Amino acid sequence: AKYGGGFYVDGSGRIELDSSTLSDNSADTWGGGGYAHDSAIIASDTVVQGNVAGSSGGGLQGDDDSELTLSSVTISGNSAESYGGGIELSESDAELSDVTFEDNVGYYGAHLSLFYRAEATVSDSSFTGGQGTSGGAVRVGPDGIFEMSRCEVSDNVSEGSGGGLYLGTDSLTVVTEVDFSGNSADSGGGAIYMYVSDGEVEISDSTFTGN
Repeated sequence: AKYGGGFYVDGSGRIELDSSTLSDNSADTWGGGGYAHDSAIIASDTVVQGNVAGSSGGGLQGDDDSELTLSSVTISGNSAESYGGGIELSESDAELSDVTFEDNVGYYGAHLSLFYRAEATVSDSSFTGGQGTSGGAVRVGPDGIFEMSRCEVSDNVSEGSGGGLYLGTDSLTVVTEVDFSGNSADSGGGAIYMYVSDGEVEISDSTFTGN
């Protein structure tokens, strides 16, 4: 498939996944596991594993006013050539709770990429073993809003900057009760790299160890 190896939902559509598995699917461009355009993806107790995208969104991708709501989901071993080995969002929103991101690969944001004017709220989740170049775990792009709380960001690697988080221009990032450990970057920011012209970063009650 060119878009959405596992599924493609469009036109204000809605797909719900419960106790399901999306594995070993591929797309030439966007959304190896699944792709939403102006639509909603709701998933619980679901595994998204081993999917591949030639461009972005190795596991899942939401574009153009899409909404992703995930709870008790594992996103592991997915890859994308450019943005978001696990999940990519563009002008879309996501609410993620109890999500396990592990061993995903993507150039910009190995686990999660907010490409442009995207918003994501993440709680009680973990980001481990990611491999990227701008953001070993998460990349927040222009005009992005990213909030994370009670999360673990560990053992992620960036060949460029931001072993854990890469925070881009004009973005807002709020980090609360997050543990950063064992992340590394070949360039700047083992845990967090901030390139936030006209942006803002707020960090509270968090720990940084061995980055």
